[in-house]
Amino acid sequence: MASKTSPKLLNGNTQSKESAKKATQTNPKTAVKDTHEAIAVLMELDAVMKKVSNHSSTYADFGKILDQKSALELQINDKTTELMMKDTKIAFLKANSEENLEIHEKRYAEWANEMGTLEQQVVEAKANAAEKHKLALADLEAKHKKEITRLKKDLATEKTKSDSIAQKLETSIDTETELQHQLSIAKTSVKKWEGKLSMLKDIDLGSFTEKFQKLAQQYMTVMRTNFRKNLPDRLLDRHRWDNLPKDWGIPLSFPASNSPAAKNARLIAALWTLSPLLSDCIFTPYRVNASGSDNKTIKMLLRRQLCVDNQRENMVRSLILTSSPREEIARAGRRAADFTGKEGQRLLGHMLEDPEKFRNDLQPVLQDLANLWDEAIWSRKFILASIEGDSVWEWGDMPEFDDEYPVADMLFPTAELPKFNTLNLFPRVFVPETEEVIDSGILVWAEQNSVRASEAEYRKELHDRRNSVNGNGGGPVGPPPRRARRQSTVDGGGSSRTGSAPSSPAIGKMPGNGGSFLGEPQKANGITNGSHGNGESPGT
Repeated sequence: MASKTSPKLLNGNTQSKESAKKATQTNPKTAVKDTHEAIAVLMELDAVMKKVSNHSSTYADFGKILDQKSALELQINDKTTELMMKDTKIAFLKANSEENLEIHEKRYAEWANEMGTLEQQVVEAKANAAEKHKLALADLEAKHKKEITRLKKDLATEKTKSDSIAQKLETSIDTETELQHQLSIAKTSVKKWEGKLSMLKDIDLGSFTEKFQKLAQQYMTVMRTNFRKNLPDRLLDRHRWDNLPKDWGIPLSFPASNSPAAKNARLIAALWTLSPLLSDCIFTPYRVNASGSDNKTIKMLLRRQLCVDNQRENMVRSLILTSSPREEIARAGRRAADFTGKEGQRLLGHMLEDPEKFRNDLQPVLQDLANLWDEAIWSRKFILASIEGDSVWEWGDMPEFDDEYPVADMLFPTAELPKFNTLNLFPRVFVPETEEVIDSGILVWAEQNSVRASEAEYRKELHDRRNSVNGNGGGPVGPPPRRARRQSTVDGGGSSRTGSAPSSPAIGKMPGNGGSFLGEPQKANGITNGSHGNGESPGT
């Protein structure tokens, strides 16, 4: 409370002092009175000052408060000026409002007149709209009637269609039921097929190749051992060997001697004779109740399916294999090996001193080859053995046929090359799907030294015999120029290697007039002519 009243007292005291001073200056009586009042005021002021000194901390900001008061007074003066301006503006607006009121009343009268005109127009528009609405309803009703008539016709048509569809749906439901039944049967068949396909297994081709090549070497060792032996004089009858190429169907000449060239000629004939037996009897995808020609057909069928899809080849082969028990297929392999051994002895025995020993040497190797080929039969990847020619296939050969032979064997001037390009001595074995080679097979070329030497030796024998009969002398007159052996089955120059050539005896003429080779060997006197690949050259 003291902080609020003290400024007033100070102002009052100041005014009292000024009044007293003026009174003293003007009127002495008044001055005395004023002096007493002044003294009272001073005493009061002194008391106030004491209070102020006692409350100095309270009035510490007194100057700031006075400044704020001055600022507030200035703001009050500004607001007062602003209010005065607004009062002046209001007075001006009041003066103008009366003038504007007359203008607005005039405009209102005009608006009221226009409003009446618009109301009249609205009434007329409503009447016109009602008439147009009536006409529109009539027109719409006519259109609706036509549309309803058309829809009724369409509905009748759709009903007919729906009845037809319902009938077809019933038929489709019956068909679907039948299809579901057939699908169930198909699924069952697929499961059976999957079971059959699962019979084919992946085999270790590396291990198979190693074992196959080892057995092939054993086979070649048996053939070399038996057909490169010296024959006794009783088997070297000249007439016997003269007729052999014609009777056998092989375009080789066989010298009646034990020279290296003559031994190699006998070895070539033996290998060429057994090669199709190996390919068509032992190295086959199926053996039970199948002849050599049947096995060729099966190989061709499987290769065609493989060209389309390997799964198709697997399915066809599985179908063929599952037509017989697995044990029967294994037994058929043993019978095939036995048949091949007997046929080899029958066909080649006239060139051997001891045919029975040859059969005993050959039979175990044939049986091992048949047993090993069982793995190929059940392999998921189709393994093919073939003696058919291939222009890009890199055939193997027998290097010993290129050895140098005694000069005397090569000096007969009329010696010509045999009338063939190549002869197949061992089948090529490979995986058509991946072109993996198990064995590259063996061919002999007409230009190889051994073949040319046997031909020269045979021609020399004929020449010597004619001279001895005629009593004329004669001898060799210089060698013909050597020709390099060709490195592939097809050569760009000279004669083609793809022409036909005579073929192996009795091959393709299986027992029982073309029946299974699993029966007894065909009885025959001497050597019978046959076909090697249906009369085609092994190089074709």
